[in-house]
Amino acid sequence: MAHYAILSPPFAGHLVPILMIGHRLLQKGHRITLVSDERARSMSMLLGLEFKALPAVASSTIRRISWRRIRPIERVLRLSMRHNQRQAAIRWMADAPGLIASLGVDALIVEQYVVGGGSIAEYLGLPFATVSGSLDFQENPAYPPSYTPWAYSDALASRLRNQLGYRAMRWFMAPILSVINDWRRRHGLGFLHHHNEFFSRSAHIVQGCAEFDFPQPLVTWRHYGGCLTCDQSRPQVNFVWDRLDDRPLVFASFGTLYTRKNLPMLELVARVCAKLPVQLVLTRGKWNEGEGDLPNGMFDGDPIAVDFAPQLRLLERAALMVSHGGNNSTMEALAYGVPQIICPRSADQPGVAARAVRAGVALVHPFGNLSESRLRYSIERVLNEDAFRQRAQGLKHSLAATGGSQASATFIERALQLGFTR
Repeated sequence: MAHYAILSPPFAGHLVPILMIGHRLLQKGHRITLVSDERARSMSMLLGLEFKALPAVASSTIRRISWRRIRPIERVLRLSMRHNQRQAAIRWMADAPGLIASLGVDALIVEQYVVGGGSIAEYLGLPFATVSGSLDFQENPAYPPSYTPWAYSDALASRLRNQLGYRAMRWFMAPILSVINDWRRRHGLGFLHHHNEFFSRSAHIVQGCAEFDFPQPLVTWRHYGGCLTCDQSRPQVNFVWDRLDDRPLVFASFGTLYTRKNLPMLELVARVCAKLPVQLVLTRGKWNEGEGDLPNGMFDGDPIAVDFAPQLRLLERAALMVSHGGNNSTMEALAYGVPQIICPRSADQPGVAARAVRAGVALVHPFGNLSESRLRYSIERVLNEDAFRQRAQGLKHSLAATGGSQASATFIERALQLGFTR
């Protein structure tokens, strides 16, 4: 059997999809070690995986210092994200290669936002697989960039628009690519010309299914993994199940990390649902870190408000999900045939929302720009029009047909030719 090292950022949205694949490989008899920040240790241990922490840093202090170093105009342009991605790349390239070499692993499984993972694998002479739990951010002018809300179209004007979008993305990635290339030069490796070269050409697992995604080229190394997080073996949390009643259940979540920017949206959803014959469960979002507590009883009506919810079990009973459009949450809702209202905010969420609209399983509104009357209209429409649920049920079957994390683990075994037995 093989020894795989998983490289991932320490955040639940990135960790859960890739660790579910790791857990399946563990069940097949392989040895799995997660390499990440110390904050990821608890989830790794819950799944029975080995863990190796990157050298400790005062991450909250680093973030504050990094933010202060960014000029006001750069903050307005949201370049803090680019700055933080560059700092993360520097840390991975400095600390991870020697640590991974000491583990004596046979292959790497790299979450796509560990952008130096492929270079580390090349330097160590190891095969590697890429896992995209969020939307794949590779460039292909045939479809819009993952960070845009643009609809898919094969028209010439749309392709030209896409090219402009990818120019912006290449500009965003330029300092990060520079970090990787500087490290490669110092270690005797060739120059990378494009961020597409971060990805494996042996095995690339993409969460979702072809029926949900925009049209993609068929390549032998790409595998749709379905809903990677839809695995009941993942860590569960407690919940007040006795408070649920027979009303249609609306589940609202705007991510696993709490931010006060979500509070007005949560309050809006609670106000609207308080006036409808539905029961609301909302999650404040608090996994591993947060900005403080929200007091109970602050929302209109009588919603069940929790920090972190057992999302899969709630979706088994839900009639509607209201979310930010994170790919994990969207896939989980569709895996249970639940239609959605999506209020995308950042990252790949606009791209997820565009795909959900194209698939006919969601209504979309801008985050923070939604009136009470519009939200009420949308909730009533999705609950009352059978077409939304019927199309969501169709994608439920498409996602199930992919085989999920089990089939993804088998795909990686076969593609990397390491210890495949069944």
